[in-house]
Amino acid sequence: MGTERKRKVSREPLRRGRQDLRLRQTRRRRHHQRHRRPRRRRRRGQPAPNRRGTSSPKTLEKRHTLPMWQQKDDFLTVLHDNQALILVGETGSGKHSDGIAPQYLDPQIHRSAAIGSGEWHSGFQYGVDKVFQPLPSSPSMGHELLCWGSVLSGESVFRPLPSLPSTGQSAFPSATALHLVCLYSFCCQLVGFTILYSTTDDLHGHCFMRRKFMDGLQCKFDVGWCLISTKYTHITLKPSYAIRKTLTSTPPLAGATATLSTPCLAAGECPCVRRRRRRHMVFFPEEVVEHILGFLASHRDRNAVSLVCREWYRVERLSRRSVLVCNCYAARPERVHARFPGLRSLSVKGRPRFVPAGWGAAARPWVAACVAACPGLEELRLKRMVVTDGCLKLLACSFPNLKSLVLVGCQGFSTDGLATVATNCRFMKELDLQESLVEDRDSRWLGCFPKPSTLLESLNFSCLTGEVNSPALEILVARSPNLRSLRLNRSVPLDVLARILCRRPRLVDLCTGSFVRGNIVGAYAGLFNSFQHCSLLKSLSGFWDATSLFIPVIAPVCKNLTCLNLSSAPMVRSAYLIEFICQCKKLQQLWVLDHIGDEGLKIIASSCIQLQELRVFPANANARASTVTEEGLVAISAGCNKLQSVLYFCQRMTNSALITVAKNCPRFTSFRLCVLDPGSADAVTGQPLDEGFGAIVQSCKGLRRLCLSGLLTDTVFLYIGMYAERLEMLSVAFAGDTDDGMTYVLNGCKNLKKLEIRDSPFGDSALLAGMHQYEAMRSLWLSSCNVTLGGCKSLAASMANLNIEVMNRAASINEADNANDAKKVKKLYIYRTVAGPRGDAPEFISTF
Repeated sequence: MGTERKRKVSREPLRRGRQDLRLRQTRRRRHHQRHRRPRRRRRRGQPAPNRRGTSSPKTLEKRHTLPMWQQKDDFLTVLHDNQALILVGETGSGKHSDGIAPQYLDPQIHRSAAIGSGEWHSGFQYGVDKVFQPLPSSPSMGHELLCWGSVLSGESVFRPLPSLPSTGQSAFPSATALHLVCLYSFCCQLVGFTILYSTTDDLHGHCFMRRKFMDGLQCKFDVGWCLISTKYTHITLKPSYAIRKTLTSTPPLAGATATLSTPCLAAGECPCVRRRRRRHMVFFPEEVVEHILGFLASHRDRNAVSLVCREWYRVERLSRRSVLVCNCYAARPERVHARFPGLRSLSVKGRPRFVPAGWGAAARPWVAACVAACPGLEELRLKRMVVTDGCLKLLACSFPNLKSLVLVGCQGFSTDGLATVATNCRFMKELDLQESLVEDRDSRWLGCFPKPSTLLESLNFSCLTGEVNSPALEILVARSPNLRSLRLNRSVPLDVLARILCRRPRLVDLCTGSFVRGNIVGAYAGLFNSFQHCSLLKSLSGFWDATSLFIPVIAPVCKNLTCLNLSSAPMVRSAYLIEFICQCKKLQQLWVLDHIGDEGLKIIASSCIQLQELRVFPANANARASTVTEEGLVAISAGCNKLQSVLYFCQRMTNSALITVAKNCPRFTSFRLCVLDPGSADAVTGQPLDEGFGAIVQSCKGLRRLCLSGLLTDTVFLYIGMYAERLEMLSVAFAGDTDDGMTYVLNGCKNLKKLEIRDSPFGDSALLAGMHQYEAMRSLWLSSCNVTLGGCKSLAASMANLNIEVMNRAASINEADNANDAKKVKKLYIYRTVAGPRGDAPEFISTF
């Protein structure tokens, strides 16, 4: 009894406390029900009320008065042109350490350690270099601040606008205005190309990425989409965590979700911060990263990915199968193979176009390095290099599984080396000798391919000048069932071509042989019937020594052609050419001679509306006159608005024509204009062609290659530096007034890779003014300019990673010339290298 009474007494206070709690909750609930506002029902046609996360009309009116609103259009234009976004801190993420100074300016201790580690690893400063100015009239907006300054590797992401103040303070003080005014519009313009990142786990909370701004996207991204979907986008994860990446659009990796982690920062953090970050970040396994990187086919994108962090560098290094070396002296072959042990495809470029014969670029060291370190090599592509028969023998004997050998513009080998390759490489699929100089010793090399059948898919020997064994060629074609591309030289008779087409009617690419050799009368009808069965033919070239009589023979293949090269048919009359080209409705690439005339180009413009590339070559290279003018180019631009690449040799040009072309074709990526008279001005006004080329670089935002010609001053270089932000290759001749012209280009074109200048007045001051740009450039070529030996020595003393090669006509610079710093340099070639001065330089080259 006593125990039970004691238990009842001990439970009574707890029971009373629960009753009091229920009573208070009931009173509070009834109080709220009595004093709450009546719920209004929205009628049909009435706008929806403001909900949580949307802006009230008063807030919108307030934002209309911000300085950001007046500069909205200019800001959107800059974002759209640069394909760039800057994303900065999330509100509520602790940017105000003590309620007064933002952590942009006064970071916490662990953030300082992270910043220091990032600066030590990458070599450039993290964070911002601008002053933040919150709105004094709206303290609630002080948390959301926009950083538009230099946060990436010392360069501004957004180009300076004319309306921006120069006081060092941000013209866009509130990111809230950016949310409502710019962000949604910009994302709509770049659907599929833009992604917004956040480093917080609560992506629904205080951050840029909200569901209302990105229609149809989840707040947790797919891994593949999150990492690969941005194109040329500069990303700032936090004000103190800046990363620069250049990626391309790729299909997502299904099934995996994670938030993006901030690499390269763990080394300088304290252990507690590192553990805390690991709890909130999901790091991708190496297999996932390798699978994602497999979608990147561009060498440039792979290089950009390798710069993200050390882990990605290692994964990319081990998983890369294809490597491109743009300069054979930029790195040693052993170093390339040491970095990429799984190499399967190697492409190496040798000498530049303008260097004299005997400059170098031997292929033997690269082949020997492949033999020693890359036993699984399957593809080798060499461009403008010296390849010997011994080199080909070593290659063929060491790599019997070689599948592709491409030699573009190479020299030093003969048909004996080709016979060795054909005999030993039994799995060869592609053999391309485009524009190479091959010594003809034996025409039986075509019979050395394996029997009874081959795996050949592409064969190009159009550069050979000697005789070809026609029976061996026919047998080879018959034993190659997978052959899709065949390019013959001009010694193959017309009747042999007819029999080849009968055996392989499913060719896609064909370069014809000679049209004047063989049994012409008997082959006429046979060739016409053979072309009728070539329904898959897309590319057609050759036409060696062809006359107008043979144009009807190839008429059956017109309807499917997308690529047509008529630059080797000078004897075909323009009327027949025009009639033939007009039947090619699907044509996308066209190479013709200038004897087609302006009228012919006008007719082509009205017929080939899908044309994307046009090249007009001079019929007589030694003549100073041409039958095409600015009228033909204007007509082509008006009719073919998909045009992206132009190479145009003409007699004259005007500014108005170039301005019209720029308006009609803003998609230009390559524009090369060659006026036959280098110093010719505007044919109508007599003014320089500065305004015309200025319109080209201003309208064509994606321009990457530009060739200037005609009378030009420093003004055109000012336009190029201001507007040609994506320009990678620039060729200049007989242009400019002072050193300022070259300085404008080097200071403005941040993506410039190759610069070729000849017969221009640029000197030492212009050469030394671009030292900051040479580290990022591939090469610089100067010929017949005002550069002296003293300028070359000064540049060599300041830039240790550059090879500066001075070329004279006869021999190297002697001691007397070396002491004379004022001596002008005839030819100068500068390129970036990590291998140091080369050891095979000829006598006429002096390296500094």
